[in-house]
Amino acid sequence: MSNLYVDSIVEKTSGNGVHIPGHVIQVVHDTGANSDVTGSGNTWFNGPIAVNITPKFATSKILFTWSQPFRLEGTGSITRGGIRVVRDSTSIWNTIGLVEMFQVRGTSGGQELSQVGCGNVLDDPNTTNQITYYVQGLWYPDTGTTNMRMWRGSRGATATALEIAQ
Repeated sequence: MSNLYVDSIVEKTSGNGVHIPGHVIQVVHDTGANSDVTGSGNTWFNGPIAVNITPKFATSKILFTWSQPFRLEGTGSITRGGIRVVRDSTSIWNTIGLVEMFQVRGTSGGQELSQVGCGNVLDDPNTTNQITYYVQGLWYPDTGTTNMRMWRGSRGATATALEIAQ
């Protein structure tokens, strides 16, 4: 077996990138300014974090990592909702089978669940066109459920897309 020692690798043609299977080709990150979004009941809505990435190679995989602070609020005995990850208009990761990924159950009089949902998805978009990844939220319209809020900025929201060569 031979060893290859190098101090740097430089692309042969500017703008083509270096393609070594398994290495990260590019990273796009969004934390953004402080903002929040409140969604309507039983309808998926876009949260405030998103990243756009244009893969250099159609064979690349994209690792999308995210953290999304949110709050479900309501006054009934059940307050529930869910989140999902979307590439453009296609859901690629979904927590919500029965609209109950996140829920609060108890007596009437002010239900609230505040937390940070986090995750990562390894995607295979098979394109060199720009794509957008974002987190969506949904709150189920149980009696008394009033809203779902999603934040961006200083409350810990992040979104990162890494293009990985194959």
